[in-house]
Amino acid sequence: MVFIVRGHIKRTQSLSKGKIATSILEPGGFLGDELLSWCLRRPFLDRLPASSATFTCNEYTEAFGLNAGDLRPHDHLE
Repeated sequence: MVFIVRGHIKRTQSLSKGKIATSILEPGGFLGDELLSWCLRRPFLDRLPASSATFTCNEYTEAFGLNAGDLRPHDHLE
């Protein structure tokens, strides 16, 4: 998952009938929400979900990222 701190990220996704949807993600926004439902599944699946969108930075962008390992469930936390 990527959380946008500064800058903007363009999201492009192909839809049915050849249409394309675009949106701009701003600071405070995030991408990779597919990982949220993935990490909550029981039993836990090792296969990572693929994103159906393309993301592009067209300016200086600062972001904070979590990888799949950060989201894996743990038996317990101390």
